[in-house]
Amino acid sequence: MGCDIHCFVEHKIDNSWYCNNYSSENGIASEIFIPRNYDLFGFLAGVRKERYDSLPLLGLPSDIADGTHDFYKKYWADDAHSESFIYLNEIKQYIMEFALIPEKEGHYVLNGLNHILNLFNISDKNNHHSPENSRIIFWFDN
Repeated sequence: MGCDIHCFVEHKIDNSWYCNNYSSENGIASEIFIPRNYDLFGFLAGVRKERYDSLPLLGLPSDIADGTHDFYKKYWADDAHSESFIYLNEIKQYIMEFALIPEKEGHYVLNGLNHILNLFNISDKNNHHSPENSRIIFWFDN
């Protein structure tokens, strides 16, 4: 049995966070897909792979977007673990740092972070939100 990550892109607009993949038609948010990558999971949250550079778990943010929070409560509140979030500007910084690491050590984390960056670029193609006003909320299942 594997472990998967569940992610939502959020953007801050007028001091409130909004789930980018929220459908007002059916009132449900949808997850963004990030392939299984235990090196990335270990870096983001110390999940499935212990790393010396794992980021600290932050929990769900107190200002989480309604769509993200509703999805979490409805589908994952009882089974999720290692909840956290990371801002786009932090992801960009880590990409620069991992690009300097020899390939064997940072390759899979770098690939995962670039995948997340591409998801931000796709989700923000028309609005151009600033990196400090864009984040992913994530958690894991077993």
